[in-house]
Amino acid sequence: MFSGRRGSTASPVDPQDLAFDKLRKEQPHLLKKLVAVDGDVTLDNLGLRAEHRNQLIEEVSVVFNGAASLRLEAGLKAAVESNTMGTKRVLELCKDMKQIKAFIHLSTAFCHCEVDVLEERVYASPVDPQDVMRAVQWMDSATLEMITPR
Repeated sequence: MFSGRRGSTASPVDPQDLAFDKLRKEQPHLLKKLVAVDGDVTLDNLGLRAEHRNQLIEEVSVVFNGAASLRLEAGLKAAVESNTMGTKRVLELCKDMKQIKAFIHLSTAFCHCEVDVLEERVYASPVDPQDVMRAVQWMDSATLEMITPR
């Protein structure tokens, strides 16, 4: 799934994009499998139309998740909704995928900013992500603003 920015539609996949360089050189016939699908990680069912969701469930074997918001001024609620809950929604879809072989998550640039060199590994969370997601669901914006570290 490739999604456009909120309020826009997905851009067509450009097989000449640098991101597909290796694929274009080594297995160009696979480029025809890339299809743009409108979606939004902040919506239930990723905002997918039923036919697109079914196609993903039936046909996709590898998922790259890089959907995230880097807007620091947006606040904790928006960041958790997009980055944490959005990732959870993608994982929920992956659980239904019949061909799934791999899920690759690309995190935001601001995770573990206290670490000088980030390794390719899973880092422990200082708090339970489920607790954070529950908290932003019931706390109002003012309360969240007050408890957000600076």
